[in-house]
Amino acid sequence: MRRGNDSILWYLFSGSAEDLLEIGIYVVALIALISVLIWAVVRIRSRYRDDDDPAAIDRSMLLGLGDLHRGGDLSDEEYRSIKGRLVKRIERSSSAGSQAEP
Repeated sequence: MRRGNDSILWYLFSGSAEDLLEIGIYVVALIALISVLIWAVVRIRSRYRDDDDPAAIDRSMLLGLGDLHRGGDLSDEEYRSIKGRLVKRIERSSSAGSQAEP
């Protein structure tokens, strides 16, 4: 960085206290605006992710589980245990979905 009168630090620290206060207010406002935008994006994304069908997620987990078992990463006992839990969850969510429909 240059050390002349035209450097950014020289400009910031050579101003009056009112100038520094004004810059501080703009920085705080910018940080607040960015925070609100991040919050809005997270809320919008979570709303769309909440609409995912839990049974569809369980089915995809079941497919991945089969791949792990075929690859030798899960024993037969682990595979049957986890598969049984997932199948029960899928059956419960499908029966709840069919009861909710008129």
